[in-house]
Amino acid sequence: LDRIGTARGVMALRLGLVRAINGMITAELFFAAVNLGKVMKDAASRFDTSAILAVILLLCLLGLLSQELTKAIEARVMPWYIRKRP
Repeated sequence: LDRIGTARGVMALRLGLVRAINGMITAELFFAAVNLGKVMKDAASRFDTSAILAVILLLCLLGLLSQELTKAIEARVMPWYIRKRP
C-alpha cells in the first residue's frame, strides 16, 4: 500500500473502533439482560454506588486500552507518520 492509503486505513480503523465501543456500551447498558449491563442494573437497584462506578471504570479502561492498542498499531504500520500530541 502507498502511504496515503495506509494513513486512511489506520484513520478508518481508529474511527471505527471508537464507534464500535460506543455501540457496544450503549447496547450493553440498554439491553441489560446479561454481563455488565445486568451487574450495573442490579447495583443500581441496590443503590450500590461502588459497583456502578467499578463497571464505569472498567468500561473506561477498555476504551483507553483499545485506543492505546490502535496507537501502537499505527506506530508499527506507519513509522513515517509523526503524530502531534495535544
